[in-house]
Amino acid sequence: MENFGEEVKGIGHDPSEPEPVWRQRTSDWWLPGALRVVTVAQALFVSVIAGTGLLRVVVPLVVLGAAATFLDATRRTRRWMPGLEAVVAGLVVGTAGESGVLGLSYLVVPGFSAGLRGGVASGLVVALAAGAAFLSGQLVLAQPVNSVDLIGGALQWGTLAIILALLGGWGYRQQGGRPPEDAAYLTASRLLDELRELTPQLTAGLDVTRLADDLLDEIAGRVPVDRAAVLLRTRTAARVVASRRANDEWLNGLETGAVPPGAPVIVLPDDERAPQWVVVQARGDVSAARQRIADVVSRYMLRLDAAQTFAEVREIAAKEERMRIAREIHDGVAQDLASLAYEVDEMSATAYDDQSVAVAAVGERVRALVRDLRLSIFDLRSDLPEQGVVVSVPEHARRTAAAADIDLRLSVRDSDSVLEPRAERELAFIAQEAITNVRKHAQAATLWVEIVHEADHCSITVRDDGVGVDEALASPTSSGLRIMRERARSIGAEVLVTNRLGGGTVVRVEYGGTRGRR
Repeated sequence: MENFGEEVKGIGHDPSEPEPVWRQRTSDWWLPGALRVVTVAQALFVSVIAGTGLLRVVVPLVVLGAAATFLDATRRTRRWMPGLEAVVAGLVVGTAGESGVLGLSYLVVPGFSAGLRGGVASGLVVALAAGAAFLSGQLVLAQPVNSVDLIGGALQWGTLAIILALLGGWGYRQQGGRPPEDAAYLTASRLLDELRELTPQLTAGLDVTRLADDLLDEIAGRVPVDRAAVLLRTRTAARVVASRRANDEWLNGLETGAVPPGAPVIVLPDDERAPQWVVVQARGDVSAARQRIADVVSRYMLRLDAAQTFAEVREIAAKEERMRIAREIHDGVAQDLASLAYEVDEMSATAYDDQSVAVAAVGERVRALVRDLRLSIFDLRSDLPEQGVVVSVPEHARRTAAAADIDLRLSVRDSDSVLEPRAERELAFIAQEAITNVRKHAQAATLWVEIVHEADHCSITVRDDGVGVDEALASPTSSGLRIMRERARSIGAEVLVTNRLGGGTVVRVEYGGTRGRR
């Protein structure tokens, strides 16, 4: 355990960081790329043995194949590029004289690549283009080559090129006859169908916190535990999502990479690249305890990894759904209400004296609804996590206070540090919800927002001088605050709701530092 701190601060798995393009798109380009490697290797081998054709045939084909594979792998290729590759390769081989026999095998590649991208017709057209370019290259020569080897090889490889073009077209149809840019959607559709079918079979669900709690309960049932915790690791940090019999000092030490004091520590799994860790201090024989819990940990690692991935997918889907709802409200109900407000104003101007007051009141009510809808659209569209807590929360507070005509008192203490992205995102959404609740329910004249943002700790306090909150609404079972508490729990934070001395409500969220743990 001497290197515990180094391991925690070392590389980890960052689910929010996308894979490089060349790893995402492997299935699109590796077959044509592998075929290029094989054909060029065959040409190089024969060239070395025969002592001819290296510069005129092999080197140009190596450059051409490398460029085509690079463009495929980085998704910069276009539908017409296999045709261009066919023409260039055909001319290189056709103008090489008798040495051209070395590169005839390469002419099968473009037709196969085009077949994979556009179907049988595309594959056959490109294969024929390669043959036509080869014949054109022969005609360019002052003395066309009539050797039996070259003619026989051309017929043999030409036949194979047509066969591979048909094979590529078959692969295209296996993808549902879709171009490569749609293949990702096809894969996503299949995976989502599988997830829908599998979800009812997941007895423990896909909630990270619940799974971590179940894991620690099972470990406690097998070995006598002094302290235990489950950490989720990212590229830059580690955070505790569940713990047993652990105080803040011990847990904060785990998250910062310090060696936990006390009894020897068991850390599982052994793979330092694992996205989750289980840390246990057990009484008695540490070696025996490790053996007893190793199989439990290995079983739950897969479950936790699946839950983390599901949470990320759900977050992306929720963001897109919020944007869709915001667009529909803006283009539909909000526009209709704004038009209605204008019509009511016109009615008020022409109404009789005894009716004008009532009509004006209706108009004011409609305008209030329009303002609320616009703020709701802002809430839905707010992409707070992108800017972090210290930028996005004050911005949201200013816009909300200005729209609701509330006096804002803002205090921000920042150490120029950044928490892990998911913590920043969840804390921002919790603060946004607390500020929005002040606008909707508090009937407040003043709003105080205080943010303390440090390297491993963040606290956000939202206070108002409004009507206050009923103790029943502030209870852990209240539906009004359940979502805020669920978000806080998912990152190991805590939300406290109390009445403000002198009237109003105080909502405080604590992440890191001295937050509550069980």
